[in-house]
Amino acid sequence: DVLSNLAFVAVGIVGLARLQPGHRPLAPVMRVSLKVFFLGLLLTGFGSAYYHWEPTNDTLVLDRLPMTILFAGVFGGVLTERVSARSGLAVLVLMMVVGPASVLYWKVSGDVSLYAVVQFGGIAAILLLLSLTRGGRDALPWWALLAWYGAAKIAEAGDVFVWNATREVFAGHGLKHLAAAAGGLAIANALRRPAAAAAAR
Repeated sequence: DVLSNLAFVAVGIVGLARLQPGHRPLAPVMRVSLKVFFLGLLLTGFGSAYYHWEPTNDTLVLDRLPMTILFAGVFGGVLTERVSARSGLAVLVLMMVVGPASVLYWKVSGDVSLYAVVQFGGIAAILLLLSLTRGGRDALPWWALLAWYGAAKIAEAGDVFVWNATREVFAGHGLKHLAAAAGGLAIANALRRPAAAAAAR
């Protein structure tokens, strides 16, 4: 569970590198949203590794906080692409406040409901938005990201089963990390096309 977090770190670094000039041209708000997303992935790798190395409520805060950052980046990116740059920026800023606040609220009160709403309510809203809108020919692979997210949740639910099936070599939670990182990699791979190639499509 500790080592599998290296996947988040690697994808975060690759994604940030592919946001540099010379890769796919992006609108300013989309670029900022994706920077937040990949930075969140990178920080999640370190925070989650620390938590799994020493699992306590205090280290769990360092696991969950970065995840709210990457969620904010996803929300901002989807809204920017499917609605408008203004709505994407507004949601990005809002979620950068509400997400971390939900983790701090859980830490103080013990009530995880606000954090659950941020994560699962936000994902449900994105599913609805993607279902009701069309992204155009240069749309980012948000559906692939969500599919890998779903696979990660299934792997997490089957944690003990995977552990027993692999004769205590690998756990479902480790697969969860790899599947979630694969979702981020799908977005990063969509950014690797040079500007000229993207314009010629």
